[in-house]
Amino acid sequence: MFKLLIQSRRAPSGIIGRFLSRFAADQSGNVLMIVGGAMLILTFALGFGIDYSRAEKIQTKLNAAADAAALLAVDPTMITLSDATAATAEQNLFDGVAATLSGVTITSRSATAVTSNSSSVFNTRTAQLTYSATVPNLFGSILGRPNLTIGGTAQANSSLPANINFYVALDTSPSMLLPTTSAGITALTNATINSSWTSGCDFACHTHHIEYLPFCITDSSGQLIVLDSATSSIAYRYNTSTKAVYNLAGTQIGNNGTFSGGTGSNCGNSTSSTNYTLTYKTQVGNINTSVPVLYADTFWLARNFGAVRGSPATVQLRVDAETSAAQNVITYAQTLESQAASNGTPVAYKMSFYKYNYSTPTQLTLMTDVTGQVPAVVVPDLGLQQEYLYSYFQWTGATSSAITTNDQDTDFTTMFNSMNTAMPTPGTGLSNSTPQEVLMIITDGMADQTVSGQSCQSTSNRGCVQLQGSHITQCNTIKSRGIRIAILYTQYQPSTINGFGLSFANTVSSNNIPYIASQLQACATTNPDGSVLFQQVSTNGDVSAALNALFSQAVQTAHLTQ
Repeated sequence: MFKLLIQSRRAPSGIIGRFLSRFAADQSGNVLMIVGGAMLILTFALGFGIDYSRAEKIQTKLNAAADAAALLAVDPTMITLSDATAATAEQNLFDGVAATLSGVTITSRSATAVTSNSSSVFNTRTAQLTYSATVPNLFGSILGRPNLTIGGTAQANSSLPANINFYVALDTSPSMLLPTTSAGITALTNATINSSWTSGCDFACHTHHIEYLPFCITDSSGQLIVLDSATSSIAYRYNTSTKAVYNLAGTQIGNNGTFSGGTGSNCGNSTSSTNYTLTYKTQVGNINTSVPVLYADTFWLARNFGAVRGSPATVQLRVDAETSAAQNVITYAQTLESQAASNGTPVAYKMSFYKYNYSTPTQLTLMTDVTGQVPAVVVPDLGLQQEYLYSYFQWTGATSSAITTNDQDTDFTTMFNSMNTAMPTPGTGLSNSTPQEVLMIITDGMADQTVSGQSCQSTSNRGCVQLQGSHITQCNTIKSRGIRIAILYTQYQPSTINGFGLSFANTVSSNNIPYIASQLQACATTNPDGSVLFQQVSTNGDVSAALNALFSQAVQTAHLTQ
């Protein structure tokens, strides 16, 4: 065998032998084998390229659908709707496009629309659509790769403030004449303590030619304070013992003074007359002088406290803080309008202010865009808008006759009915629609009006109560029209009325005041995210900051109302 094998490797003889010998020695056949192997690899590469290209085209179409879906959720026509509605629309658009593409399977898809105000007072909605899908391979399946996985994420955001008309209802009932700070409450209380009123009074009562309350306003030396009937800016100090008369600065201007029409010692005993006269002889020239005067009231004392009591200079009342807050919110709204314009999304905020107490609300300002307004002249001094106490159970303006209210001085029923009539049906607030409408209420939340079955201060059917079910029904009627209600609660403190020594006050403190906040929140608008258009500020709090926060909250959630 060995020999034969050796022999077979010898060069063959003859023509055939020579040919076979040359073929055996030729190595060019290796190229053919390499080319054959390369052709197989190139064929699969080309197939994978076709598979990949096909998947890429489908992914491009799905990415375009995701982009369109995300943009839809922040479109001006969609941004006024809720986040949930926008997310559903976003999802439906993407699904509709995906359904038209053959040979693709959506394995997951997530559509979200989230509104926040992290970067601006105006809401910014961020919409996102994320998906995953598989596309079958034509060639890859031969090698165990039956499909390719594709996916993508699209995100869009936009901010669009809405045009809004604000109807601001300002509580000017007597209880808004409480001081805003505990120091102010103490100051007024201590300044009104006397032998018959040992608890003092922390209400800055506004009277009309008569001091019905059982105390006089005196300076720190006990001298009686009376005011010129023609203008309360001129005040006199009268020493009931020495009969000396002084001006407000404390300089003696006369002597031998007499005070007719009142006792000059216990103002509460002089309720039958509204005409008082201070007569004295002047220090210079000894000239007899008679001045028609009226008793100073605790409202005057609050505004001139420092002049007759030392410190503080003034005692800020809730009605004063209410005036400042109303003025400041105009400035705040102007700032937001300017901010929106600089962002390329101009917006218009209009405001109209009303006061309400025992009767139909009075419109103080017309509905006007805040741009260009000067706050100090837009909102009048609400303290000077207060009704005057004429006598027990009666109120009057400076010139009008007495109005009997039976001391029921906060009529929410009339206020809600009147404001509902005053406000038109709102639109979306977009430039091509009518503005949104917001009823903004500042109140201490205590209704004092006719309420069947109630008995306040021994008066049948008088209610000194938190908002009742009938009031909430009125609120719901307003809200059902698409009008939002935003409420600032200036918290009623039981301590401010417990000191009166009146049994009804103690009953109200325990049975009604604890429920004021919850009833006001039931009246206010609840947004789809669960937040309520409600702010609360207590004694020593900043009413203006709270009102600005409420305004900002109403602006931020504007797109969620339709």
